[in-house]
Amino acid sequence: MSEIPEEIREIDRQLNYLATQWCDKLATWGDILRDQTDANSVLSSFGETDMTFVLMGWVPTNEFENVEETLRQKIGEALFIQPLPLTSEIKKR
Repeated sequence: MSEIPEEIREIDRQLNYLATQWCDKLATWGDILRDQTDANSVLSSFGETDMTFVLMGWVPTNEFENVEETLRQKIGEALFIQPLPLTSEIKKR
């Protein structure tokens, strides 16, 4: 029983050492993984085949025509673009 307090202090010293060695690295790796997860979740807004693609996103209503015109200039007239009503399901995204 008399050795337990010293063992606890030694464990605390080891944990402090590990924390100083790894804390910043683990925090950075966590940030990188969160960024990658966020970037990969964007892919669910896209769909594609050899001849088509689907893109779903949000733009302010007053910018819709500018976005449509820009897409037509880049892609051509074979473009179907449709504004969707702002439903509660879309608001959750």
